[in-house]
Amino acid sequence: MVWKKIKKAVISFSLVKVLQLLLPLMLIPIITSRFGLAGYGEIVFAQAIMTYALVFVNFGADAIAVKRLADGDESSKVIVTMYAFKIFVLCVILLLFIFIIPLYDEQIDLLLICLSSWVCFYDILHPTWYFQYKNKYYSLVISNVLGKVFILCSVWFFTKFFNQLYIIPLCALVSTLLTGIYLSKLVVEEVDLKKVPSVIYITEFVKESSYVFLSKLSQLYLVFHKVIVGSICSSEFLAIYDLVEKCLNVLRIPVTIYLQSAYATFAQ
Repeated sequence: MVWKKIKKAVISFSLVKVLQLLLPLMLIPIITSRFGLAGYGEIVFAQAIMTYALVFVNFGADAIAVKRLADGDESSKVIVTMYAFKIFVLCVILLLFIFIIPLYDEQIDLLLICLSSWVCFYDILHPTWYFQYKNKYYSLVISNVLGKVFILCSVWFFTKFFNQLYIIPLCALVSTLLTGIYLSKLVVEEVDLKKVPSVIYITEFVKESSYVFLSKLSQLYLVFHKVIVGSICSSEFLAIYDLVEKCLNVLRIPVTIYLQSAYATFAQ
């Protein structure tokens, strides 16, 4: 029974991971033909900054959410805690960016970075941790497929009429919000307003998540390296650097899929 669940989860996560890999690869010719390597490099740099912010938005909470649900915590408490905490952290980060980035470097495109926050909204509104616990991946896979197709088609269409880099992250943001609202609706339907978490519960949850976060601090360079490269090198160089990394990421997919798929099952 356990291995059957893992097999089902592996197949579902494989589809999601393959889509997450193929979409950027399919978008690259469209972006580079319209905006060149420099334009693609600017998008990579903006997304790299928001991906770094994502580390703090997630804060290791996904792993703790799955564990707590498996341990029998009220689903309402876990769900409300996850959404409230992540949205609060993202708001704080965006405010800091709005006030600090112009002081640090006026040449950095703040609007492009803010639109690239779709990376964080994806983590918040696509509660993979919940579907992991439930071992129900159909809605997650379908929404990801439709979302990726929407991004690809909308970018291809709108870049024909608008010569603006903002179109790319804007299409991704719209897609993320549409699919995310649908998935979040499925999750929030289980929330019982009479069983919302107390401040003490949320504090303990965040404290427990911080241990996971601290254990991953040594891996921050895996996220921050693109920000460093983009800060000291040209956008063209960053674009080439990103293309090489995407090729290397193909080798990591099998192990990542298995670990994500098996975690919820073993936790139970």
